[in-house]
Amino acid sequence: MALPSLSRIPAPPDPILGLTEAYRSDTRPGKINLGSGVFVDETGTTPVLPSVTEAERRILAKGATKLYRPIDGDAAYRDAVRAYVFGEGHELAASARVAVSQTPGGTGGLRVAADFLRQAGAAATIWMSEPTWPNHPSSSAGGLRIRTYPYTDPSGRRIDEDALLAALGQASPGDTVSSTARATTRPRRSSPALWQAIGDLVEERRLLPLVDFAYQASATGSARMPTGWQG
Repeated sequence: MALPSLSRIPAPPDPILGLTEAYRSDTRPGKINLGSGVFVDETGTTPVLPSVTEAERRILAKGATKLYRPIDGDAAYRDAVRAYVFGEGHELAASARVAVSQTPGGTGGLRVAADFLRQAGAAATIWMSEPTWPNHPSSSAGGLRIRTYPYTDPSGRRIDEDALLAALGQASPGDTVSSTARATTRPRRSSPALWQAIGDLVEERRLLPLVDFAYQASATGSARMPTGWQG
């Protein structure tokens, strides 16, 4: 029996990359690309940062092998990530309560997290904000049931803190709460007080936080986890 032609299998357009294609085909001179969150200079080019060039140079200079990496990633990298997120010498890391695994970026990391939660029996339901990034619901591919909590008010310009906390207050013990760290390009910044309130609620209802640290290296200030989420 002949295999089906891949050309006959339709693929839905990506909601983010599709915006970029629409931007490129728009001939208006005053257009602004509000699609994917990437840096561009005054010419509209995304340059290679000098820090990236220097990092690549050091990697090439020190590279001695091309063998496969361990299944959970490079040990030195994992140690650096642990220290970056929690701080050097944090009790969570010192007591071996933190495990770090290197995954493919973006949606790859979300899928690995969803698979881990399902296989470990940690949760059957994951709560996601409405709206959220289009790649976040991909966690449902891990067999988790998705429920949503409000993020913005009807204007779309302000976080509806009361509605957000009220919805999460209905989560059952063991449910996972998906969120995005403040150092992203999301236009509506959350306050430290809201993070603390969410952390208190997570602890009170014994929920499991899943935080997406997108664009963290592009932020200013500390990358540490909010106090209420260090459980």
